[in-house]
Amino acid sequence: MKSAAVLASALLTFACFSSIAPRHAAAQPSLTPPLAPAPLPPPSDDSGRDPMVATALAVAPVLIGGGLAFAAGDADGGDDAAILAWLSYGTLTLGPSLGHYYAGATGRGLATSGVRLGATALGVAGVVVALESGCIYSEGCERDEAGEAAGYAMMLGGAALYVGATVYDILDAAPAARRHNRGLTVLPTALPTAHGPAAGLALGGTF
Repeated sequence: MKSAAVLASALLTFACFSSIAPRHAAAQPSLTPPLAPAPLPPPSDDSGRDPMVATALAVAPVLIGGGLAFAAGDADGGDDAAILAWLSYGTLTLGPSLGHYYAGATGRGLATSGVRLGATALGVAGVVVALESGCIYSEGCERDEAGEAAGYAMMLGGAALYVGATVYDILDAAPAARRHNRGLTVLPTALPTAHGPAAGLALGGTF
């Protein structure tokens, strides 16, 4: 009987120890120290666009083109005046779109340049219609007042489109740069891991 009691007591003691030991072991803190978070890389600004630079690129061709036009007017005709006039027209027609090109809005820049080219064609056509309808260079023809008015309307419409596209290029250059900067950004961030925070990259954007 004593042997059986001793054996039963030993088994009970072992069972109690076996149930307590895992809990004690689980409660022990990890002996491995947590890894220090890696230093965060500096944010990249390679894709940033300065709104002031975008506006300056849209305004500068207007000023340069206007100066070339005045120089062409002061020239005494000849090849120099023609060259200056074409340079002025090209600068005024294609130059204001530089602000949109810089801001990453290539499609808008091409569209406004196309509008100015189309406005030029409309204005030239209006001049032709007005001259032919007004019998300015033809003798013995009957004046067409309706056609002459249509020609003047075409000229005014072309001028309005030309100026409107240029003003849009100037006013929208800075907002286009800001839209580009908000478009898609990769920023450094701290990510939680089993051993503490670690460096990572977060991808954010507007849609």
